[in-house]
Amino acid sequence: MPEQRIAYHIKTDQPLPVEPFPYREPDKSQGVGNPWTVLFALDISWSMEGELLDNAKQAIIKEAQSVLSSSGTKAGVVLFGSDTTKLCSPGSDVEEIVRKIGPVECNGSTNMSGALAHCRDLLESEPDSVDREIVLLTDGMPDSSDETLAEARRVTEAGITLSALAIGGGVDTDFLREMTPNVVVALEARDIYDKLRVLTRKQ
Repeated sequence: MPEQRIAYHIKTDQPLPVEPFPYREPDKSQGVGNPWTVLFALDISWSMEGELLDNAKQAIIKEAQSVLSSSGTKAGVVLFGSDTTKLCSPGSDVEEIVRKIGPVECNGSTNMSGALAHCRDLLESEPDSVDREIVLLTDGMPDSSDETLAEARRVTEAGITLSALAIGGGVDTDFLREMTPNVVVALEARDIYDKLRVLTRKQ
């Protein structure tokens, strides 16, 4: 049965406020050794087509293999173009990630707010004792900046760590840093894996 595609479009009758995203000190109760669930949210908009997407997929595979070698760790993948798709639920089966991410192709725009909402929904089902993280891989601006900032706030308020890997030289890193202070830049496609490793190494 094909994966269900979900359009997470956040609607409101009132304009959403645009203001700097507040820096929050890490939760000291969450530390090394806790169970950990990470979701890789991969941008598959048309601007990622070619070398960027190929390298991003390989980086996710390699990093999933690495993090899943630790006991108590789960990883999953959410795709976002115009809509969002749960490619892999959080789990410990790296072969599922390898098998499913290989055929992924670019499609649509950049529904970043929907991706964050979809990831939050998946991670909120995890026990409170689990450290939860969303790692966003993107090369561009979202379809709606206001909705994305609002959803980033909901992610943080839910106790979920948000990190972002900015891919290429055209990303507005200032905007990403309004969402989260955890931003790393990979200027070249060949740098994606090394930079992704920086984000997913727990302090």
